[in-house]
Amino acid sequence: KTEQDQSLVSREAQWKVEVDRGVMNTDGIIVGKVYHDINRDGIQQKQDGELGVAGVRLYMENGNFVVTDPEGKYNFYGISAKTHVLKVDRTTIPNATELVTQSNRNTGDAGSRFVDLKYGELHRA
Repeated sequence: KTEQDQSLVSREAQWKVEVDRGVMNTDGIIVGKVYHDINRDGIQQKQDGELGVAGVRLYMENGNFVVTDPEGKYNFYGISAKTHVLKVDRTTIPNATELVTQSNRNTGDAGSRFVDLKYGELHRA
């Protein structure tokens, strides 16, 4: 209504909005790094020669896999929120390399890890 108490009529408009996954995505991302932990403290220290290991293949429980880059980094994108298992393909690690656990979240094998991924989370494994 206007100040003079008259009704106004406007044209009706419609618009169709389609929201894609974008920021509303509930899938998560798992990232990590495979490196030589010379002093076994669980922290990579490049200045002490603890370099990443390239070419290591890691599998998920569904058979999907990634291969570490030249810095030993890897990532799995578009992963559903639930508990997943990551497993290192031991045939892709350098000879005489010993895998060590960094937590108790594994299958009893240092080459595995449980990942509890939440909705939309970026999880470091």
